[in-house]
Amino acid sequence: MSGLEVTEIMVWPLKNPKPGSKLKANCRITYNDSIHLNGKIWNGKNGLFVGADGRFGEKKNEEGGTESTFYPSWLIKDPDFQSKMSEKVIQKYNSVIGNTSSETPVSAGSPNQQNVPF
Repeated sequence: MSGLEVTEIMVWPLKNPKPGSKLKANCRITYNDSIHLNGKIWNGKNGLFVGADGRFGEKKNEEGGTESTFYPSWLIKDPDFQSKMSEKVIQKYNSVIGNTSSETPVSAGSPNQQNVPF
């Protein structure tokens, strides 16, 4: 095996996003037909980006109390790899929602939506 290669990208735009929500879609990236990474597509201050699924939990802070923190289910440490992966996922997202511009997402009311399995 010469490295990780994206073999499938699935995207499920939100049908009824909450007002003001920055979450646009759920996604699944498959590498080498073997590894699935579940993620989310967000609209951030610099445009769309892909983040990991995860969960919130408690951790101890310096004062001895607890605070809520996010624990991602996966993490990509290489910024170039993250950028390339995000670019492919966002291209797929734009394709699914019928957006021809890579900069401005259109409404998620696309007829191409599928049920999210997770």
